[in-house]
Amino acid sequence: MKRGERVHLAGIGGIALASLAAMLAESGFLVCGLEAGGYPPGSGFLRKGGIGGEEGFGEGELDARAGCG
Repeated sequence: MKRGERVHLAGIGGIALASLAAMLAESGFLVCGLEAGGYPPGSGFLRKGGIGGEEGFGEGELDARAGCG
């Protein structure tokens, strides 16, 4: 992977993936993802880092949102 590329994480609101998302964003990647529900502390942590996350894991959402917006 190269800096500036998009990284899409499913389950981005969990503590492990939220931390990974922050590290990737700080390293120059464009990070976004999906989460079943945006709840603190993960949601606030991601928002503070300017990392986008959308709610939902329904059928077709991974394909439709894989481009990170």
